[in-house]
Amino acid sequence: MKKLVTLLFVAVSTISITFAGNQGPVTATLDEHMKIVLPTDQPMAQEYVIDIAGRFVSAEVLNSFCDSFRDQGVSYRGDFAAGKMYISVTPLTDSTNHTWDAAKWNEYFSSRSFKMEYFMQSMNK
Repeated sequence: MKKLVTLLFVAVSTISITFAGNQGPVTATLDEHMKIVLPTDQPMAQEYVIDIAGRFVSAEVLNSFCDSFRDQGVSYRGDFAAGKMYISVTPLTDSTNHTWDAAKWNEYFSSRSFKMEYFMQSMNK
């Protein structure tokens, strides 16, 4: 039982340290192929914001995009009027017990960009 409490304390402490000090959304980028890139030169944030002005034809398409790509550990929220999309990431731990950093999240987003680009080509008309 003591080991379980210690493990839980370490996990919560790691998450708290990982996300400490981030007050507002951090700017991320989105390229022309729908590849999201989180900044790797700073600690992970709880939320990122991307400028999407002119990328989506309607709020409905933006909301559909956000719903379609919600996945374990990541969610999207669009603000069509402001031309912003917010991305929230949850700390994930891989099979080797390493918590995902921005570089690992960027690999994930890169692997999803093809499907995201296809969505835009087929739904964003």
